[in-house]
Amino acid sequence: MIVCICRRVSDRTIRNVVADGARTVEEVGAACRAGTGCGACHEYISEMIHERSLGERAGGDCMDCPVALPALLSPYVQVA
Repeated sequence: MIVCICRRVSDRTIRNVVADGARTVEEVGAACRAGTGCGACHEYISEMIHERSLGERAGGDCMDCPVALPALLSPYVQVA
């Protein structure tokens, strides 16, 4: 899905940039140009950064990790 319409950047590209270490909207923009146009996508980029940080705190090394994801989906699931 295209997140940044101005620069035609997909959610996959942004998630890869965040996985490579970008921790702010500005760092994402410097890496892939997402968010450097009108700024309408800043909220979505911030959400992706936040999701990644939650996954890391849950013990996963990526958002695709099946161990980290349940902790994000339900407060009742405990990650072993």
